[in-house]
Order: sequence, then structure tokens, then C-alpha cells
Amino acid sequence: MKNNILKLVTLGLVTGAMVMPMTINAQTKSQKEIARRQKTKGDWQKTANISGAAALLGLITKNNALTYIGAGTALYSTYRMQEDTKSQNKTRRQRAAFYSQTHYTHKGVRYDRKTVHKNGQTYYSFVKHRN
Repeated sequence: MKNNILKLVTLGLVTGAMVMPMTINAQTKSQKEIARRQKTKGDWQKTANISGAAALLGLITKNNALTYIGAGTALYSTYRMQEDTKSQNKTRRQRAAFYSQTHYTHKGVRYDRKTVHKNGQTYYSFVKHRN
């Protein structure tokens, strides 16, 4: 009897350890993606600032190579920063559109939006519709 209980507890722990990573909340993934994009955008901005300073230094010292390389890198970094901003806004719009729905159907199963308040924050999750 004790042996069977021990086997069941071990099976439950192993199964729980395997399933837990799969139960990551979709909002958490989305928030991580937004934070990653924000960091990337910040990195491009820093690169643009440093490159602009290098171009200015090239102008002051009359070093054409430094001027052109610095200006080109600053322009490219600014372009990439703008593209990241567009991409980040698109992701936020898609997320907002999804969570503004009161329900959705996936593979014939209806899921209803549920509001969750946790640590002073408001989150949304979708739970299976109760008949």
C-alpha cells in the first residue's frame, strides 16, 4: 500500500514538473516580447547616439572616414529603431485586439475571458465556457 502511494506521488511530481513549463500564461510571453523589443529599440538608440558623436568627432578632426562611417551607422540605427517601434506597436495592437474579445472559439471549444487581479495588476485569461 505504501509502495503504491509512493509511486503515485512520484508520478504526480514528475508529471507536474513536465507540465508546469507548458502552462506559461500567454500574457507573460507577450509582456516578455514587448520588453525584449523595448530593449532592442533602446540598444539601437544608444548605437545611433554614439555613432552620431563619432560623426561629429570626425567633422571636428576633419577625418572623412570617421565622419562617413559614424553618419551612416547613425542613420541605419535610427532606421532600425523606427522599425522596432512599428513592430512593437503592431504587437501591442494585436494583443489588445485579442484580449478585447469577450470570448473566442478554438477547435470547437468556446473560451470566455476572465479578469484576474493579482498584486495590484489586472490581467485577462481565457477559461473554457461552462454550459
